[in-house]
Amino acid sequence: MRSEIPTATLTAGNTYYIVVDGFGGACGDYTLKITPCSSACTISAPPGVTAEGEPMCANGWLDTFNAGCNSTPPSWTDVPCSQAPVTLMGHYGDYITNGVVYRDTDWYRIVAGQPTTLFATINSEVDADIAIVDISGGCGNVVERAALQSISACMSYTCSATVPAGTYFVFVAPSDFVGASCSSRYTLTVSGGSCSTATRPRSWGSLKALYR
Repeated sequence: MRSEIPTATLTAGNTYYIVVDGFGGACGDYTLKITPCSSACTISAPPGVTAEGEPMCANGWLDTFNAGCNSTPPSWTDVPCSQAPVTLMGHYGDYITNGVVYRDTDWYRIVAGQPTTLFATINSEVDADIAIVDISGGCGNVVERAALQSISACMSYTCSATVPAGTYFVFVAPSDFVGASCSSRYTLTVSGGSCSTATRPRSWGSLKALYR
């Protein structure tokens, strides 16, 4: 059984007490976690950023937006095709639905048209997890191309993976399941997945001739 006080505004210099009691005379062991709601840093949108576009999570939320293998069917956000690094900005956090604590996981799809090295850099207002994964074998066979790393809030971190042509995903989420506000922001910069394929220019006449 979980209970939560999602927010409490306190005044500096005052003394406060947290009372924990068993409901209806219940007794037993418990754990208590106290987390500051305010971010240690504030992340602003850099020039040219692409917004994630996900509605903000809240208690009672059902995460079906770029939730990757955590939704049915799997969902994701495509990283725009570009030869240059692409920066996306989103928000995530923790929430309670039907008495269970969840975290908002965000999955970004990258298409590599040729062998390349993928780079993913995260900067988050809360402690974050990041990985580059391959789910070509299905969600029951997630292969880490860049192993999951837990990153402290306000610290920029870059992971990388040298991969053959294919489709890959950058996974990001709050590290903790309790304490991260759904308004917690992050930026994710991705490079190496250009979506390009080996092509050469053709005139319309020569193209039609191929299919006569």
